[in-house]
Amino acid sequence: MTQGKEEAKRPNNPDYTMSAVSIKNPPEVKVLLDEWMAAKKLSDKASENLDFARASVPELPEEVKVKEAGKLLAEARSNLEVAVKEFGGYQDTEAGLYALQQVRKTITYDPDKVKANIPTYADKILAQVDVNVLKGLLRGKLITQEQVDNCAIAKESLMFVIQAES
Repeated sequence: MTQGKEEAKRPNNPDYTMSAVSIKNPPEVKVLLDEWMAAKKLSDKASENLDFARASVPELPEEVKVKEAGKLLAEARSNLEVAVKEFGGYQDTEAGLYALQQVRKTITYDPDKVKANIPTYADKILAQVDVNVLKGLLRGKLITQEQVDNCAIAKESLMFVIQAES
């Protein structure tokens, strides 16, 4: 019973192991992640204070604090992105801490390649390549994965994930 309660308490944070460029949990990145978290808290607090102060006085020095905090946060993020590229990403799923580069992959299919590689079913798949029909033919073993792969056009893009769960 105790084990079930422990599992229920465990946060359900994402695990980027399969999509991250390189997770090595280097201490250099952790230090910068801590700095980013501090800058984020400062920026959030300055924004809250500004919203409260604006209700009373139209132009305040609080606006300067918000701008400075925003600059600190942007600089901290920039430093963190450079460190992730240089040393590798950081992930602590238990604490909900992330500073990593994630690969996003999208696959489209070339109609001409479909006609060349799957001529028997090309008319069923094409107007544009209907991915659902293609997947159905693959599941039904009417075409092979190799035929599908020969028609694919993969595009990858990178994005940074920098996050600290509160």
